[in-house]
Amino acid sequence: MTMASGTGTSVNNWVIKGRKGMSQHEHWAVIRSCLPAERTPLVEPCLQAVAELPGLAEWAPPGPFLEGSLPQNLVYWGFPLTFLADVPSLNPLRKRMGARIGNDQWPEPSDWAEVSAAALVRALGARELLRVYEQSNLTPDFRVWWGSDLVEMEVTRADRKESLIRRTHAQSRINEEIRSLGPHWDIVVHMIDTLCENDYQQVLRSARELRPGEIREDPGRWRVRAETPCRAGNYVEGGLSNAAPDWWPREDAARLFSVGSRFGGQAQDQVQPQVRIQYSTPVHAYMNSATRKAEHFQGSGDVPFLIAVDVMALPGAFEFFARELPEYFAAWPRVSGVLLTHGPAFIGNRLGWEWSLIQNENRDCRHRLPESMVSGFGAAAGTKAFELTTNGGIMLGGCFILQRVS
Repeated sequence: MTMASGTGTSVNNWVIKGRKGMSQHEHWAVIRSCLPAERTPLVEPCLQAVAELPGLAEWAPPGPFLEGSLPQNLVYWGFPLTFLADVPSLNPLRKRMGARIGNDQWPEPSDWAEVSAAALVRALGARELLRVYEQSNLTPDFRVWWGSDLVEMEVTRADRKESLIRRTHAQSRINEEIRSLGPHWDIVVHMIDTLCENDYQQVLRSARELRPGEIREDPGRWRVRAETPCRAGNYVEGGLSNAAPDWWPREDAARLFSVGSRFGGQAQDQVQPQVRIQYSTPVHAYMNSATRKAEHFQGSGDVPFLIAVDVMALPGAFEFFARELPEYFAAWPRVSGVLLTHGPAFIGNRLGWEWSLIQNENRDCRHRLPESMVSGFGAAAGTKAFELTTNGGIMLGGCFILQRVS
């Protein structure tokens, strides 16, 4: 396996680089020469959608490119645009995306959330979509037609708050430290907040000293439990950690879960110990984005109003919103429902979304979501993903090169 020189473009080499002075057309030709033969027809429209973005006339996709592979960002950026080719009202977003990509930057997160939500509803069966021109008076982001029924849609992106970032880093650190101790049984930790150094050391000491069936805790702060693995194999099962302490918060907090485990070893069929951690973060870290859109209502009030929330930054969001939103809907009579979106994301050799539609079923809801839309979704939650290759994966040197993006 050889490396191409900086001036070579032969597709017989593993790594292919463009030449200085190549035109944009030549650069794209090099990319296409690298693509795997087993790609589906979806790949070419993805590349074409990026190549046609305004502002990319002088831009060349950076290499090197791997023979037999897919240029991940180019496919990823172009994917949602393939569902929106017949929506000229999105041209301002396309222009902004092109300007960012042409400047070697990722698309603006708020623009990307809008493009993603618009593409998802088209992929799920919306007949027509119009991005509303931004005016001085309050207007929704989109008008979406399901059959002859009109739904107004406002899009927002849930950002990961500092409190959640701190808690996530803290549980990751504890999980890694406990696994480094090499426990012979499962260790289950419940923690309310980031721990001070003294608490942190006590948790580690407990994980090291406890035997199956034993528990040690500081009520209201943390608890450590050791238990004998009772799984038939090496898989993740969150329900194993649901026996929370009596002092665990039942309300006003989102309960999150992480797991760490070893794999491999001489006995391949041996059930390996797990470190499972449950931690929490305040509700407002999850609800702020949806709450702002509900309280600063931007619909006409004459038709159903849907809030689409990009939840890629919020672990456990689907379970949390499904549990908490019904209570909020009582105070949001003008909101017909909330569409949670996670994606686009790479899922093996597929690219698509996970989604969940939560309807406002409160009796005071002014406009229900139309049956044409609800039946088009076909379920309350699901995955809408599309194959990128026909061989079950994109192989290079014996390894899959497409990985899930979180």
